[in-house]
Formats: sequence, structure tokens, C-alpha cells
Amino acid sequence: MPWPENLFEELKRLRARRTWTEPRPVYVATGMIVMAAVLMLVVVSGVKQPAVPVPTSPQVRLEAPPGSVAAVRAADRRMSGPAVEPVAAGPRQNDKPRRPVPGPVTVAFGWQQHPLYGDWRYHPGADLAAPPDGVVRAVWGGRVTEVYLDKRYGLTVAVAGNGHTVYYGSLARATVDRHQQIAAGAAIGIAGEAPEERYPHLHLAVKNGERFVDPQEILAESE
Repeated sequence: MPWPENLFEELKRLRARRTWTEPRPVYVATGMIVMAAVLMLVVVSGVKQPAVPVPTSPQVRLEAPPGSVAAVRAADRRMSGPAVEPVAAGPRQNDKPRRPVPGPVTVAFGWQQHPLYGDWRYHPGADLAAPPDGVVRAVWGGRVTEVYLDKRYGLTVAVAGNGHTVYYGSLARATVDRHQQIAAGAAIGIAGEAPEERYPHLHLAVKNGERFVDPQEILAESE
């Protein structure tokens, strides 16, 4: 018998013999069913498991100690919104000046020839004609910083306000006190004479910072 036929017969003989090592079809089917059931349980449990977010970076929250200043400020910001830093109120710069006396200018600002002595002197203010015992009124409102006797301009009242310091000189009497707050147009005193200017008038000087300015330019805004 040829070799292929012998091989075929040998295979038939081996197939006819069933040993314990040969898996039975029913066992194979049962094993496959069990494996399928296990896989199904794994899939179902994976679907029911909640998703856990993966942190991308660590987050650190710093809390101020309770009762501390930082904690109180943080609470205020939460209740009232963004903090707004307070702004200090400065002197008003838009008040219209008032004329202190109704009379005209008799001696202007700057280098002027003295009306009594005839020499040239620097005049840091302007002289305004005023009747004897005429009332002198405040050009602007402000605070009285000084009430003093000047050797050249006599009794003088200084008032700071509206970004300037105004000096009212040649007074016969002052009607305000130092540190007093006054309004624009309030009575400063009574017009009189200066030691070197023996005629009734008001010596008006205006200082902006450390520099005297021409009072006529300011008085022009009141007319």
C-alpha cells in the first residue's frame, strides 16, 4: 500500500481511539460560554464606574487666618466688590474770585514809583482805593493762616484757599481769627492805612505757591 494511504489509515485508527487528553466538544463549548460571561461582567462593571478627572496641575488655596486683617479685607471685597482707594479732597480750583473792595487800583503790581517818597520800589501786590472804615471781603473762601502786623503794610490777614494765599493788608481792624474757616465774600476786616502809605486803601497780594502773582489778573475774572 502506498505511503499516503498508510498515513490515512493510521489517522483513522488514531481518531477511533479517544483518550482523556482529547477535549470533548461539550467541554469546549462550556469553556467558551464561561469566558464570554466573564468578559461581559468586566465590560458592565467598567461602564458603571464613575469617571475620575485627572488633575492637570496642583491647585493650592491660601486662606488668611480667621480674624486677621487680610481675612477682614477679603470679606469686605466679597461683600462690596472691588476695593476703591479713597481720594483726598484738595482745594477747589474753579471758584470765581470776588472783588474785596469796590474801589479802583491806585498802585499796580511790580516795579512802581512810590506815591509818597517818589523812589522806585517793587510792589508785590496791588493797592485798591477804599473809603475809611470800608469793609474788606474775602476774594475766595478758605482758612485764615495768619493775622499779623507788617512793618510795611500794617495789619495783615492771610487766607489760604482755592490754591492761593491771599494777603489783605493796610487794615484798620481785622474781623477774623487765625485758623478760622471763612466763605468767599465774608468780611475780613476794615480798610485803613499802612505805615508807609498814609491814605485809606487795601493792599491786596496773592501768592501762588512761593510766587506772587498780579492781583489785577485775578480780579479781572470777577468783573
